Amino acid sequence: MRLDRSASSVARARSAARSYLARNDRRFTEVDSAVLVVSELVSNAVQHATERDDIELIMDVREGCLHVEVLDGDPRPPKEEAPDRLDESGRGLRIVDRLSDRWGWEPVTGNGKRVWCELERSAHWRR
Repeated sequence: MRLDRSASSVARARSAARSYLARNDRRFTEVDSAVLVVSELVSNAVQHATERDDIELIMDVREGCLHVEVLDGDPRPPKEEAPDRLDESGRGLRIVDRLSDRWGWEPVTGNGKRVWCELERSAHWRR
């Protein structure tokens, strides 16, 4: 799914994540966690990508897990913040780290990066 760099893209991504899981794997039990992870990754991309860059959301159920990727045009690596307890932002990657089983990032050829996470079947699916 292609998204522009706007706040409305975060809501579109959340809706797309819910729809994807409803269509493709009803055994997945952690829909709210998956939607929150998608929201945080897309929010980071919206915040840090340049105005001319599109953002791409990819979701796939493969090899026993939900795989989520967000691509943007900012080549800088994602950075976990250490926000003050009263700060209103800076917790996104901590949320991704806590809710997903694995996450990481890699540079994209040309310019940009791919931030990904996985939620494993054993912890998040009904058998």
